[in-house]
Amino acid sequence: MASQTTSWRRLGGAVCAVGVFCLLGSGGAAGASMEESEDSLWPTPRQIELLTERIMEEHCLRYGFDQQQRKLFRERFAKIIPAFMEKHRKTMEPVVMDVLVQHVSGEIPKAEQMAEWSQKALPVLEEGLREWDAVYQSMQPHLRRDQRKRWGGDHWMFKMGVKLAEAKLRSYARGRFDPAEWHTPTPGPHQRSDEILSQAKDAGMSTTPPPSLLGGIIGSIGASRAPGPMTGSPGRAKSVPPSEAYVPLDRWQGYTQQFIKRHQLDEGQKTAAMSILKEMRTRAKKYGDGRAAERARLKKLHGKASGADRAAAKAELDALEGPLRELFEEFRTRLNELLTESQRELIAPAG
Repeated sequence: MASQTTSWRRLGGAVCAVGVFCLLGSGGAAGASMEESEDSLWPTPRQIELLTERIMEEHCLRYGFDQQQRKLFRERFAKIIPAFMEKHRKTMEPVVMDVLVQHVSGEIPKAEQMAEWSQKALPVLEEGLREWDAVYQSMQPHLRRDQRKRWGGDHWMFKMGVKLAEAKLRSYARGRFDPAEWHTPTPGPHQRSDEILSQAKDAGMSTTPPPSLLGGIIGSIGASRAPGPMTGSPGRAKSVPPSEAYVPLDRWQGYTQQFIKRHQLDEGQKTAAMSILKEMRTRAKKYGDGRAAERARLKKLHGKASGADRAAAKAELDALEGPLRELFEEFRTRLNELLTESQRELIAPAG
């Protein structure tokens, strides 16, 4: 999951407001003043505009929105962050300043000070979640099944992260701040999914998603860590039939083009398929590039060795390439999820 710095994580910092990200550890935004004060660290209108645009574009790419869906999403989302930031600036800007000054000074805040900050930030966080949930819900009727599943998985994980952050803020707001926590990562939607799941389980939260979202959550976390109940334990996606064995990375684009042609995908499906290709190739290439030297060594050894040494080299090579096969399996599964029922019926005999 570390390879996916997805837009919903970035949204976790943005929608929860600048002051909240300081308390939740999701990063800071320093910049010029929106007004005349040179002491302000509040983002400028241009910075907020760029952030909003980036979030929108990442969502459009991640979920394969067609032109109509892009238009609807922009209509629902474009004004939210600027209006939200302006609404809560008076409350949160002093908190931002206090928290950053505390960090720079190297001093640890007292429990009373953390309680005051948390009491101000908690309503902002709760409202931010409601605002984003309203956007998500309003888009549901306009999404295809694969889009609802994938976004639904992301949204479910995001909300779990926010709930963990809310619980921590409530604890601080009651004066339960341990000074040791000042230098440790705090929970929130900015974390990796495995961290969120582990902390949710430890907190006694339910980590079992609705069955309808499992596919989307598997796509978000990665097939090699697909959940049953969401415990963060390893799992596997369904296996690829022999007729669809692993395709080398340099042929994934051709595979996608053939998939589009074979199943006569519409424009929205084509956009989604190419978005999936881009994401999955990036992940696979990152893995392959990092192990290219070792792979070349094993292939050379396999070619020269014999007997037990050759078998051992082959076993190591297969183990090294295993994650690539799993990524292709996830890639193929996600492409198949784009198909309508009628398109699936055409390929039913072949699996």
